[in-house]
Amino acid sequence: MKQPVWRSLARKVCVAALGTWLSLAVHAGFDEGLVAAQAGNFLDALKYWQPLAAQGHRVSQYNLALMYQGGKGVPQDAGQAFRWFLKSAEAGYAPAQNNLALMYGRGEGVAADEASALAWLTKAAEQGLVEAQVNLGRRLASGTGQARDDAKAVLWYTKAADSGDLGAQISLGRLLSRPGASKLNEALASKWYEAAATQGHAVSQNIIATRYQLGRGLEANDTRAAEWFEKAALNGNAQAQFNLAVLFGAGRGVAMDQTKEFFWYKKAADQGLAEAQFNLGSMYAAGQGVAKDVQAAAELYRKAADQGLTSAQNNLGAMYENGDGVNRDLTLAIEWYQKSAARGNEWGQRNLQRLRAAAQPSR
Repeated sequence: MKQPVWRSLARKVCVAALGTWLSLAVHAGFDEGLVAAQAGNFLDALKYWQPLAAQGHRVSQYNLALMYQGGKGVPQDAGQAFRWFLKSAEAGYAPAQNNLALMYGRGEGVAADEASALAWLTKAAEQGLVEAQVNLGRRLASGTGQARDDAKAVLWYTKAADSGDLGAQISLGRLLSRPGASKLNEALASKWYEAAATQGHAVSQNIIATRYQLGRGLEANDTRAAEWFEKAALNGNAQAQFNLAVLFGAGRGVAMDQTKEFFWYKKAADQGLAEAQFNLGSMYAAGQGVAKDVQAAAELYRKAADQGLTSAQNNLGAMYENGDGVNRDLTLAIEWYQKSAARGNEWGQRNLQRLRAAAQPSR
């Protein structure tokens, strides 16, 4: 469970002296409770917030609900958490409305009620709470508790995305690029993936790079693709590291450079990406961008083969057949050819057939 965000009081300056005193009287002790909670002194926070919550102070009610939900300073009690979220939500507090909706959706402290979950989420979203807008968009896009409504999901995700919410931007990219998407939606998907990529999200950086490469939802641009692949690769995204290596090997969007090709394949291979392990093994086997090392090639082929990559299974079979980097072993060669062939690899099928035919006694 995420750590609770203790809500502080949003103060407004009151001009009338009487209004100022009333405000201070109602909220006296709230800040002391906030300081105590932030320091982990929940019993002290309870001492300040419980009386305020009983007086109808909605932020104190919300914070008290969080305490019951997380068992902070009080016994964990979903029923009490629901009770206090409900009081705060009915007083119009958007964060409480959002949390109340989640409790209705999960059946936490109350019987599950999808209609109530949707209603409270809508109230919070209409108040501009970004978290609620994202949650509402997710429900509408998935059809949770009601018929799926992509148009409304896009509407709410867009409100949150316009506020800079990373999750909403990513969700919009996915939703707008579903199979059969229109050109307009593909363009919007690229816009939001690029917005998420600009925030440093590595997966989105790899996606927008691929979209630049393919010209999907924007004009194809290999240079821009390479730039985004590099950003994602530097952020540790294995697929982007692989894709960048491919570009360096082909000289597409960047100058051809086998040293950099090898470097990025190795980065991705070290993270366990089977395709990168295979390509790196092939570079070792050919002495391309690195000194030839058939033992290293065999080791990398094995790693990729163990993950089910059929091309690696075939190549490993060939190494056992020829004794390259491993002891020659026709039984193991047939075993790896069989695995490759069984999953539809054409070369594996051909090699298996050839080796079996050669093993048949001549008549």
